[in-house]
Amino acid sequence: MEQLTFHELQSYLAQKYKEGRNSSALFMKLVEEIGEVAEALNQLEGRKENLGDSSLEKELADVIHYDKQYRADCLLVKL
Repeated sequence: MEQLTFHELQSYLAQKYKEGRNSSALFMKLVEEIGEVAEALNQLEGRKENLGDSSLEKELADVIHYDKQYRADCLLVKL
């Protein structure tokens, strides 16, 4: 399996989620992704059944992406 670079992942996420990019929508997506990180951690720690469909790495990448997008959007609103 080929390794993705961080830049490739950022480009993929930017393309995938370019619609609905206002502060409120971005914040809600960030909160949703944080919940998915919690779900992945619960599965990894054995607190929930691991169905094999959750990836902590992917969920953390999504959190980083939405955090970056939300911060950028907030900066643009303040300007």
